[in-house]
Amino acid sequence: MFLRNKFREYYLNHYVEGPPELHRREFGFGDEKNKISFRHMAFKSIDEFNNYLRRNVPLYVSASVAYYQFPDARPMEKKIWEGADLVFDIDADTSDCTHPENLVCDRCLGETKRSVLVLLDFLREDFGFRDIRVVFSGNRGYHVYVYDKWVRELDSHSRREIVDYILSPEFEEILKLGRGKWYERIKRFILEGISQDRIRNEYVRNNKEKVYNNIVQDNWDVFKGAIRTWKAYFHNHFPFPLFDSNVTIDKTKLLRVPGTLHGGSGLLCMPVKDIDSFDPLSDPVVFGDEPVPVYGTLPKLRLVEEFEPRKGFFKIPEYLAVYLTAKGYVKPEREMI
Repeated sequence: MFLRNKFREYYLNHYVEGPPELHRREFGFGDEKNKISFRHMAFKSIDEFNNYLRRNVPLYVSASVAYYQFPDARPMEKKIWEGADLVFDIDADTSDCTHPENLVCDRCLGETKRSVLVLLDFLREDFGFRDIRVVFSGNRGYHVYVYDKWVRELDSHSRREIVDYILSPEFEEILKLGRGKWYERIKRFILEGISQDRIRNEYVRNNKEKVYNNIVQDNWDVFKGAIRTWKAYFHNHFPFPLFDSNVTIDKTKLLRVPGTLHGGSGLLCMPVKDIDSFDPLSDPVVFGDEPVPVYGTLPKLRLVEEFEPRKGFFKIPEYLAVYLTAKGYVKPEREMI
């Protein structure tokens, strides 16, 4: 009840703009059990959409990246697909972190932000996309939307080609071609690796200046086995953006709606104007800091501020109580009665 009451409070006091061309999209909603427990819904206006949120208070709100003629029709083929935004879903990788898997930290979220920045470079420089928007998902990562209208008609095969271009470059073919955005990117990366002694090759380290100058002049075969050395270093160390390629290929995917709350964290799914300065553990917090009595476990984490571990009954700020209730770590004291 605590979580739903706080969500209700938010939706009663905030107007959610929703995605562009809202009336052409399919919506799905989720509860405590499923992030999408029912779908195939549509709204004719933003007002109708907001009235639904206030009446029903869903924990999860998602909308299709696709545009349909009849978005609430079923089965899917009756919707009549009329295009889809190009989207990228980037989630935090917590495999190298020491915190519980359902939490996030500055380190893993920092890697996620790095992926966004690298991806934006590809989208702008290699593909020439201009209408790009970054959205914090409200929990573990970001959604990157490309709204350039010509991409709407791309089929799944074309979207797969974009994914393959970014994640699976043909290294030797790119070197042979000797030009293009990928070539420039590889060249900068290898030269940086040489200058900073990151490439573990005895010949490279003993002949650093000679090797560096050869590559500056586009001579990659400067010593025997050089191409294999560059290729291995590139594939093992290049900071590829980490995104779910299946989401990008799926023309009917439903993603979290900006301006709504995430049921797994109580944080806001929100547009990010400046990715460099955005703080995903502070900026999406929408609730206050009034003390709330809770029972459970407080793990070590940062949300606005640093918190040390505790167990039992204790008081924490409202925004943290919402977050930890959504994560299943605590229950408000009044719900223990």
